[in-house]
Amino acid sequence: MKPLVITSRQNEHVKYLKKIKEGKGENYLTLVSGLNSIRMAFEAGYVKEIIATYNIEEFKDVKITLVSEDILKLLSNHISPSGVIALVELKPKEIDEHNESIVLLDNVQDPGNVGTIYRSALAFNFKYVYSYGETASWTNNKVLQASEGALFHLNFEKVNLDTIKDLIKEGYQLIVTTLSENSIFLENVINKIKNPYIIVFSNEGHGVSKELLSLANLKIKIPMQNIDSLNVASSAAIILYYFSHLN
Repeated sequence: MKPLVITSRQNEHVKYLKKIKEGKGENYLTLVSGLNSIRMAFEAGYVKEIIATYNIEEFKDVKITLVSEDILKLLSNHISPSGVIALVELKPKEIDEHNESIVLLDNVQDPGNVGTIYRSALAFNFKYVYSYGETASWTNNKVLQASEGALFHLNFEKVNLDTIKDLIKEGYQLIVTTLSENSIFLENVINKIKNPYIIVFSNEGHGVSKELLSLANLKIKIPMQNIDSLNVASSAAIILYYFSHLN
């Protein structure tokens, strides 16, 4: 496929890509920096276009746009871009019915935390990570950077309360993490977990959404000393590691 060559910052395609970088473009489109992340996105079938300062050949059958270093810096989210970025379309995949446990992010607004939880989910073999409420979008550049490419190997989707209720009706157990007095310590839940389940990680400031809390089958917490709470991404890593050994 012959590369398109662009040398002007005023080019309409450059303006289009800049809007996507700023989060003003079409739904599901975003720009990804870093060759490792781009390769993971390509393997998963998300890459729509490669924008590079040199004629890179490893991404077969993908549109290649060659630009100057000046334009690449304009479009890249990294201070020192590696010479290549990718336009990706992170549209949720069509998924047949599954019976696997789900990680649910409940109004987790910090993109760094969201991206880090994606990494933990993949590390501990949780393949479904859903977003609820005002959770930072998976197309957010900071989410993508923090996920280090893990997102591209997960099934992601934004869900509403009706979807969660339907999953509960189908037999999913809803588990929430909360420091309430009637929560069970993590090491005591082994005989109370029923597969499949939805494990909820929530906004640190506001806690679990009331509507999810009212539907919860099980409330759990991590035993701690010297401090009152952990960062949500740290909590998620501990709990997902623990739960991965129960499955």
